[in-house]
Amino acid sequence: MADLVTLAEMAKMLGIHPDTLRDYHLRGIVPSYKISQRVLRFDPAEVREAIRQNNFNKKHRSKLGHL
Repeated sequence: MADLVTLAEMAKMLGIHPDTLRDYHLRGIVPSYKISQRVLRFDPAEVREAIRQNNFNKKHRSKLGHL
């Protein structure tokens, strides 16, 4: 497992709003690690792979087309 990053850091890496990443997490689209009741962390490689494998609608593909 690589270094884990915060929700804000991961969203910045992807070029999306943190609320969008939070939505992906809640919908089970991207994996995360729950460190405590209020703390989530993301593995950038795992998140990018999950996004690549997921069938996003046109709106999301245009946002994340650089992956």
